[in-house]
Amino acid sequence: MKTFSKISGILMLALTVLVTPSCEDTIDIFPPVITLDGDLEVFVRLGDAYTEPGAVATDDDGTDLTISVDDTAVNTEAVGTYEVLYSATDEAGNTATDVRTVHVFALEEDYAGTYTVQSEACDDGSGFIYDVEIQTTSTSGTVLLINLGDFSVEANVEMTLGGNTGGELAINDTDGGVTFTGTGTLNSMELTGGVEPTVNLTLNWTFDDGVNPAVACETVLAK
Repeated sequence: MKTFSKISGILMLALTVLVTPSCEDTIDIFPPVITLDGDLEVFVRLGDAYTEPGAVATDDDGTDLTISVDDTAVNTEAVGTYEVLYSATDEAGNTATDVRTVHVFALEEDYAGTYTVQSEACDDGSGFIYDVEIQTTSTSGTVLLINLGDFSVEANVEMTLGGNTGGELAINDTDGGVTFTGTGTLNSMELTGGVEPTVNLTLNWTFDDGVNPAVACETVLAK
């Protein structure tokens, strides 16, 4: 019995040595760290090229890692907000990701041109198909809507461009004793052949002459 106990003890000790992990066999559970160069939000003029500012990825032990950059979603030929995706994976299979936002924006001259009303519905039952001219002004971030509403006396109404892409539109102007207010949305603006952009926008606006009840309209314009 004594011999058996001694042998058993030796076997148990051997098994313990075999199954006990070494201090050197630590498990890496920490993902890499991605650092983006430049700004987290980048603004690119419609039609200009996007230039990648760069990024670096580092493992938790300080080792530099290869970083994958995917900017295929960015379309500088169309106004909008896009994302550039970054990812890196270390030897243990831990993955880190990050994102940079790219805003492709429009300027006043990109809006300029002759638009045809695609549809118009006003709460007094009116609505017409006509042309509106958009012109630039001397004021930054402002364009002029000529003939909005197709009134007997032509109305010239200022519209401001806002937001990250210049696609948030606002009207607050008075012309000929009539007050025009409202908001608008740039539905799309895309370069065709790299020349003049095609544009589609929706205006939700109200006109008030101070005498008759104010009339609200939704007008879709395209060029």
